[in-house]
Amino acid sequence: MRLWSLHPRHLDARGLVALWREGLLARAVLSGRSRGYTRHPQLARFLSCPFPVESLDAYLTHVLAEGAARGYAFDSGKIRSGAGSPAIPVTYGQLLFEKRLLEAKLRARAPEAGLALEAGLFPEAHPLFSVRPGPREDWEKGFLSPPAHVLVLFFNSPAGESPRERNRRLSGQARKALGLAVDRAGAPAGLGTKDRQGRPVSQGGWSWSVTHKPGCAASLAAPGPAGVDAEFLDFARAPRLYTRAASRAEWRLLGGEDPFTFFRIWTAKEAALKSLGLGLAALSECRVTRAAGPRRLVLSVNRRRVVVEQRVFSRHLVSATAGPGPLVWRVERGGGVSFR
Repeated sequence: MRLWSLHPRHLDARGLVALWREGLLARAVLSGRSRGYTRHPQLARFLSCPFPVESLDAYLTHVLAEGAARGYAFDSGKIRSGAGSPAIPVTYGQLLFEKRLLEAKLRARAPEAGLALEAGLFPEAHPLFSVRPGPREDWEKGFLSPPAHVLVLFFNSPAGESPRERNRRLSGQARKALGLAVDRAGAPAGLGTKDRQGRPVSQGGWSWSVTHKPGCAASLAAPGPAGVDAEFLDFARAPRLYTRAASRAEWRLLGGEDPFTFFRIWTAKEAALKSLGLGLAALSECRVTRAAGPRRLVLSVNRRRVVVEQRVFSRHLVSATAGPGPLVWRVERGGGVSFR
């Protein structure tokens, strides 16, 4: 059960329907018609009101109004008006916590709604609540996973190297980037080992992934499945790989064939496959199903949904996925390389 402090307009369709149903369940509990959930922490602030059921009715009245605005057929006969119920205080810290919690949920199931919520500096509270300064409420028992960290490292590429020397140096830079990401994320210090098949090994619930190109390495440390890929934006070679990268339906979904879109698709698919422990042999099972803005693609891999975040740094496109949690992006530079 979750009775959001956020305004119902921030919720996607699934979230709004769930809120209405869980609100009615809460009403049954407060009315003495249900023996379960009587000590649920989400009910604490309503129980502290002089008339708990009336306050919850006032809360659900706004949920009902939002549902009506969207064309949903919520049954208004389930509640009373609740008019005149006093405002219930809620802290800024609680709203920010719920914003991050909702962003994590929307990132996986409704990326467009998630983008709209992320774009706002501060979310709007439910009209029943009066916002006041303070940390997260004491009754809040929810848990937020720590954010995943993407570390993009730029460095000089010396001339005259043999292929073996170049690969060794690039692998070292990728390891350096991973060490920085692990440190920033607070992940286990030993993260970064591989199994006998060369696949990254998770540790303490954390996963990792690395990629490198001449002059650039990117790493990802995440409390869940991790996949990262990067490509230098060499538009001259992109057209040769259009057919392999995506189907005609995928190209149409993203507005047609062009070099930048190719790199968006290619790096997103690489990152998604890495996160599931798959290689390019499974490329045919990986397809783009939605473009959620210029920095996010939604993919399906063997019917598994994967959301990929994308950023461009110094003519390199980096794609990363780390489950539903947030991604923190950082850029480091070494060897005198400048970055903007």
